[in-house]
Amino acid sequence: MNGALVVMCVAAFGLVSVGVSLLVGVSMPLCERLRRSLSPHQQVWFWSALGMAPAGLGGLAVIASVVSAWGGYDHCVGHGPHHPHL
Repeated sequence: MNGALVVMCVAAFGLVSVGVSLLVGVSMPLCERLRRSLSPHQQVWFWSALGMAPAGLGGLAVIASVVSAWGGYDHCVGHGPHHPHL
């Protein structure tokens, strides 16, 4: 794994994790209302899923970055580098 791919993976994880964390934080009033309608067992799963969402979706972003980098598909080959990429 070269340095550019490591930077791309760290950036993908960080951006997605922070974005999902902000989204979860903003939606907390809605989450609290939804929690009231759940049984205690479902509440455990609900809060666990919310807690793991930033890291889980960040991990998916890393996997997507690695697959796109090693998959050999670069859409810029056809039209040239007119915009920046990670």
